[in-house]
Amino acid sequence: MPIRIHFRYNDMKLFYKIMSEMVNIPLPSYLFVKTCYPYSTRAHAGVVDGIDFTTVGCTLSVRNLRSTLEHSFFYRSFNYWNTLPVEVRQSPSFDLFCLRLKKYLFRSITPLAQLTQPQSSNCAE
Repeated sequence: MPIRIHFRYNDMKLFYKIMSEMVNIPLPSYLFVKTCYPYSTRAHAGVVDGIDFTTVGCTLSVRNLRSTLEHSFFYRSFNYWNTLPVEVRQSPSFDLFCLRLKKYLFRSITPLAQLTQPQSSNCAE
C-alpha cells in the first residue's frame, strides 16, 4: 500500500472511531453531522431519505481557512470521509469498517485494466 494511501487509511480509522464515539474526541464546532437538506438532489438522496446518517458538513468556507486549519486532521478527514461509499461509512463494527475501507482503497489504486485483462503466458507451445 503506498504511503499516501496508508496515511489516509489511518485517518479514516480514527475518524470512524470519533464518529462512532469509540474514543473521547468530539467533532470540532465547525463540523456537524448532516441530517437533512433543504433540497433534494441525487448526491443528497441518501440523507433526505434517511439512509445516510454519516455525512459530515462544515460551517467554514474555503476562503476563511488559514493554512494551519486547511491541513488539520479534522478538515482533511471529513472531506475524504464524505467521498467514501455509504456502506463503508455505516459499517456496524470497527473490524468490518477496516475490511471494507481496505477493499475500497485497493480498488482505487489498482487500475481497472489490470483487473479485467487475463494474464498472458510467455511459454512457447
